[in-house]
Amino acid sequence: MALPLGVVSLTEKYFAAKHRKNDELFNCRDKITAELLKLGKSKVNIERCLAVAGTPTTLACLKKGMTEYFEEQIEGQVLTKSDLIEFVDELSTLNPNEIRVKYNNVVQGREDLILTGTLLLLQCLEYLDIEMVEVSTRGLRYGRIYEFFTNDY
Repeated sequence: MALPLGVVSLTEKYFAAKHRKNDELFNCRDKITAELLKLGKSKVNIERCLAVAGTPTTLACLKKGMTEYFEEQIEGQVLTKSDLIEFVDELSTLNPNEIRVKYNNVVQGREDLILTGTLLLLQCLEYLDIEMVEVSTRGLRYGRIYEFFTNDY
């Protein structure tokens, strides 16, 4: 089942204005939650959760105070639910230009999407009832290959 939770489409729908409002934030959060709940209540016991792609890798850089992206420095970094709440609180007060100015090259090309991506990641943690994710720079294919070679089939 595919869910309509793309970061770009959510950003276009809820955060099209240059200045963000709390209503937009709450509406976007509610949309994400409603879509996740269509899957039913999560019954999975997750021991380890990896987060891949632009939002988690960018947030890991921000958490470490990095001004440039260095893959080897963020691989395996942990983002907690508290971290994500702090990022949502901070990013929701800034427009994309202010985010770009504050965080420099690390957010370049993601300054308009980072709030929505952070909100989506936070709501996924809430839905899965987990406290943290581990950031991976390697992507989903790497994970599937790793799983294949480390499990008995």
